[in-house]
Order: sequence, then structure tokens, then C-alpha cells
Amino acid sequence: MKNTETAQALNKEQIHDTLIAPLMGQVLGICEKHGIAMIAQFAIPTPDDADLVSSSMLPDESGNNPYRHLVASHFLDMPD
Repeated sequence: MKNTETAQALNKEQIHDTLIAPLMGQVLGICEKHGIAMIAQFAIPTPDDADLVSSSMLPDESGNNPYRHLVASHFLDMPD
């Protein structure tokens, strides 16, 4: 089965859970290990929850978040 066929067979939440989340786990681990602050959000609407998102935010090695991340984090849970 081709990737496009796989994507069509799965909903966005399933795609996130099976394909994206494992990669994000790796990214989060690398960032945490090396003190790299990061922020990410994925919109994964489903028929049951049109506003479903997956958000991640990590501080740097000193526990600080860049100002831009702090500003963006205020918008992570806001509806479109």
C-alpha cells in the first residue's frame, strides 16, 4: 500500500498516533538531552473533536523558554 493510500485509510488522529508521535518522541528526547528549547503543535481534527490538537513545549537546559515560545504558547489552545 502506498503512503497516500495509507493516509486515506487512516484519520488524522490515527496518522498522528502511529506515524508522527513516535518521531516526536525522538525529537523531544534529543531536544531534552541537549537542552534545546522547542515548541510544536499538530492540528488533528476528528469527527468527535474538530479542535483536537497535540502540543509540545520544552525549555532549554536552564529551564527557560524563549520569549517567542512563551508568546506562542498562549495561542496553542485557542480555537481557530
